[in-house]
Parts: sequence; structure tokens; C-alpha cells
Amino acid sequence: MEPCSRPSFSPAYRATSLDTIVAAATLANALALVALVIWPTRWAAVPVLLVTGASWVWSTVAFVIAARQVTPEWVQTRSLSLYYVVLQGPFVLGGLGFGVVDTFLPIRETLLIAAFALVPGILLIPVSACRSWIARRYS
Repeated sequence: MEPCSRPSFSPAYRATSLDTIVAAATLANALALVALVIWPTRWAAVPVLLVTGASWVWSTVAFVIAARQVTPEWVQTRSLSLYYVVLQGPFVLGGLGFGVVDTFLPIRETLLIAAFALVPGILLIPVSACRSWIARRYS
């Protein structure tokens, strides 16, 4: 295999859409936040935080793959650098917002609010998939 050739993925991985990966990762993250509230011990938090970290990586990688798929090769590096800059904005705003919420509420309630705030994102994924299917079909 050449050093710069495309990686070969398993058929099951290729059959899974990026929308499904993002939805599963978001759901895993929401469930992990709820698990942190239910089991607040240190030993229970370790595997839960591993799931949270893995789901964050899965969703980020899925977004990077999607950004690369829709970008022409000649402008890919510039568009991905802009993508990464734009990606950091919601992290800053989310951290700031939940920091403010945490000053007024206990950490358990803040984690529950964060978990339930992820649910609308999961529900919007099918809408996004339908729009992209319609755009491909009629363009």
C-alpha cells in the first residue's frame, strides 16, 4: 500500500452514514452525562468519561469527513482551516454558557440541562438528511 493512498474501511463502516455516526455519538454523549448524574462516584465516572471522549471524537471526525467530501481538492486546506476555526466557536460559547449556568445551579442539574440540550440536535439530523437527499435528487 502506498503511504498516501486512501485508507480502506470495512463494508459495515462504509454503509454507515455520517448522520448515523453523529446521531449515535450525540446520544452516547447525552446518556453519558445522565450517567454522571446517576453515578457520581469516581470509579463510575472513569468509563463514562471514556465514552464521552470517544463520542466527541467520533462526531468531530464525522464532521471533518463531511467537510472534506464537499470541498474541492484545490481549496481543501483553506476550507478545513476555516472549519476548525468555526468549530471552536460553539465550544467557547457552550463552555461560557454552562459556566454561567453552573454558578447558579448545582453541577448535577447543569449536567442534566446539558444532556437534554443535546436532544434537539439528534432530532434535527433526519431533517438535515432529508434536505440533502432532496437537493441531490432535484439538482
